Amino acid sequence: MIFHVILQYNYFFPTPNFIIMGILSNLVFCALLLVGCKTEPNHQPIGHSTTEIKETFNFDGNIIMSNNAGNTWESLDTLIPKDFDIMSSTLNDHLLYLGGDSAEVIIIDMQNGKNYTRENIMITVLNKVPIATNRVTNLSVSKSGVFAFVLGEGLFKKAFGKSNWMPFSTPEGTQNVHQLMEDEDGNTYIVCPYGVYKTPDQGATWERIFKYGFANNMVKIADNILVNGVLGLHKTEDYGKTWNKIAIKDWNIMNENDTEISLSSYKDTLLILRPMNREMWKPAINELVYSLDKGKTWQNHTANDFIKQQDKVNKVFYVNDRMICITDTKMMYSDDGGKSWVTSMMCPVSKDFTLFNVMSYGNSLVCIKQRGGC
Repeated sequence: MIFHVILQYNYFFPTPNFIIMGILSNLVFCALLLVGCKTEPNHQPIGHSTTEIKETFNFDGNIIMSNNAGNTWESLDTLIPKDFDIMSSTLNDHLLYLGGDSAEVIIIDMQNGKNYTRENIMITVLNKVPIATNRVTNLSVSKSGVFAFVLGEGLFKKAFGKSNWMPFSTPEGTQNVHQLMEDEDGNTYIVCPYGVYKTPDQGATWERIFKYGFANNMVKIADNILVNGVLGLHKTEDYGKTWNKIAIKDWNIMNENDTEISLSSYKDTLLILRPMNREMWKPAINELVYSLDKGKTWQNHTANDFIKQQDKVNKVFYVNDRMICITDTKMMYSDDGGKSWVTSMMCPVSKDFTLFNVMSYGNSLVCIKQRGGC
């Protein structure tokens, strides 16, 4: 428009009114250009999500919390001492447990003013002073209490309504626990490098129900137990007396230690995430499948195409009906069953931590950076 008006100036002498009208029209045109070229938020949904777009939260601290399933976040870093290295974490409703060095646990009440207490798990162990290597490498909530595994000392339990952590006997040689759970009958299960063990009497006796070796995690649905262990996924319908290996589509698990698949459940749906890996014999892409018949048949999840495009997906789970996807560096959510996604939080790569854990209670999410390892 401006260039066109200048050309007109070369052919005739404009009147003052014409000049004023030209200037006004140019101003209007420039204003329209500014409106049309306004800066968009740096956070865009992938696909065609109708979810209200929020600015992506940059997770540069240690603990953040969301009261609306990831729409917005707030930092909780002021609630823990700066010298406390987080090794493990778990949630019991609104109580957040953080495990650290020297057998220490910090418990944060997420509702009542976000107050915290600091406890030492080994206080009941006579004639022993905790040392730095007594790291709390696993924290698990069960139906009757909270369990903690302390390197060099073993398993402890703090029963609900009790004030002290008490030693909980484990099978001989147990050096770490990957997962712990209790069923409706009061049986306690531990998933560890030697398989899966069950005790009906609070650790007095143990039975090794999964005997094939390394086990990573397990899910119990009705009378079925599914274990992700050596050579893939296994299932028992008779409480561990017999096991069957479950074929998952066309997945070819070639290495006996390929136990990185993540097994989880939501309502009556089983989810299996197979994360990408850079080793030659493992898949170069992520895959997500689901089963509605307790593992008999499997189908690609609606979100599978999206999951395949991501770099190293670590976890997929649900908060109510919102689907959450965690990678090495970000958290995303979907409100339409995995068809479209919104990036909620970015977690910059850092040498100061090895993973970040995302947990939920109600409609709230808590995200924690952990050092992990031994």
